Amino acid sequence: MRSGDVPRATAIQEAPSALDAKLIGNKVLASENFMNSQYDIMKEIVEAKVSQCRDFHDILKNAPPKAVFVESTYDDFWGSGLNIAGTKHTNKTAWPGKNMLGDIITKLSKKMKKNKNAWVTPKASDAKKLRQCRKIRAPQEDDGSSSDSE
Repeated sequence: MRSGDVPRATAIQEAPSALDAKLIGNKVLASENFMNSQYDIMKEIVEAKVSQCRDFHDILKNAPPKAVFVESTYDDFWGSGLNIAGTKHTNKTAWPGKNMLGDIITKLSKKMKKNKNAWVTPKASDAKKLRQCRKIRAPQEDDGSSSDSE
């Protein structure tokens, strides 16, 4: 916990969904240290997800070369700043959001393709440890005007 807000940290841990956790998290005032390191922290989280979630790993590894991953939420830092329909039908240069989560995922996918030995497919023996991934969708080729959501 980086903010010192124990009650909200506890509520986030007990939240029934990721959206509920995010809504609680929006009320936490982030420290300057966290703001400066949030991209690297999220990168670590996404890399951990790749090693823990077979579906996510396989989609990134097998994504088309020009795939663009987008977190299509109303979050202007992590996402496109638009809903799913708005993201799909708006040129990415016009998105109000920075899509930093999509940037992390896209870079990780390219890294996995470039250095195939660096990313090992989760072992079958670890299948019990792998959690079922929800809402994982394969990306589409980037034609410069639209994108698929992650």
